[in-house]
Amino acid sequence: MVYGSEAMILVKNEVASHRRTTFKQDDNNKLLTTSLDLLEEARGTARMRVVVYQQRVARYYNKKVHARQYNVKNLVLRLTLPGARVMSDGTLGPNWEGPFIVKENLGNGAYHLANMDRAILPRAWNTKHLRPYYQ
Repeated sequence: MVYGSEAMILVKNEVASHRRTTFKQDDNNKLLTTSLDLLEEARGTARMRVVVYQQRVARYYNKKVHARQYNVKNLVLRLTLPGARVMSDGTLGPNWEGPFIVKENLGNGAYHLANMDRAILPRAWNTKHLRPYYQ
């Protein structure tokens, strides 16, 4: 390239990096096979860490949570579900209905309830929707 009266000479200057000068294909292949051999061990260690973490979280959660259980003939209050609330009560309406009598324990936190006239309610209720009633 000539610009005006001056000529430019292109010079190719290559400076080899340390990595390029010390690279050896055989050593690299040996390191790759070694790291592949250790991969299963690293996965096992990671799995163990996950299991220990999950156990720690479960222990913390279970320490704070107390499952409620009711016996037959206990009195309970039932949560008023949003679709069953009376709109004229507005936001100050009751959140709990009852008392109801526990008629049957279905297991796994489900109960059949009856009202105070001993008429059984049509569906089962879960523990999270019930609260003990104290007289």
